[in-house]
Amino acid sequence: MSNELSSVIPNREIPNIYAEQILLIFKNQVSIYDAALETFYTSLVVGNPQEVKQQFAALLRR
Repeated sequence: MSNELSSVIPNREIPNIYAEQILLIFKNQVSIYDAALETFYTSLVVGNPQEVKQQFAALLRR
């Protein structure tokens, strides 16, 4: 028996499906953070300290 690791999933499509699902989840999470960061940065630029504080706290809770 060789020391090489191999996939235990015999069907080649299944790893591709897993990869696609993981990428989709990642893409959705990034878009959520992107929107939150944009609000945070906008609050910084316009000088709204209360909104900056709220947005920063929300980002830290995630």
